[in-house]
Amino acid sequence: MNGMKSTRPRRIQRRRVNGWRMPEGAVYVGRGTRWGNPFRVGKTQMRSPRLDGQTGWEHEGRLCKTSGEGHAFHHGDGQVTWHDIRDATAQECVDLYREWVTARPVSLGWSPQGMVAEIREHLRGRDLACWCPLDAPCHADVLLDIANEGGVR
Repeated sequence: MNGMKSTRPRRIQRRRVNGWRMPEGAVYVGRGTRWGNPFRVGKTQMRSPRLDGQTGWEHEGRLCKTSGEGHAFHHGDGQVTWHDIRDATAQECVDLYREWVTARPVSLGWSPQGMVAEIREHLRGRDLACWCPLDAPCHADVLLDIANEGGVR
């Protein structure tokens, strides 16, 4: 790049070290902010099989299940299915965040297009800071992708 600084926005790992300062113009997107990921490792669970009958894992939205055990799901039509439950991985939490941001139900007061537009309006071109290690999956990467139009169109 002929010695020129790259202007591509990046993810920054926030730190609790004496003297560390967040770079000017960077936006903190961790929990407690509008952009925080509600899906947490150790607190988010997955179930298999999926409720739609497909193989694979999906988000288990019912709280306080025991990981590693089977749990019954009572369908509205009276059918009962059994599902294995396990804790979500960091990557699954990030994948759930992407789905949540891009397909949030209108019943939550959002439209997916509105959330994506808001991400682009407020975060486009900005470095994003979170506590996640740079070599680990992080929802800030989803925000960077969407804000800079690599994600949802």
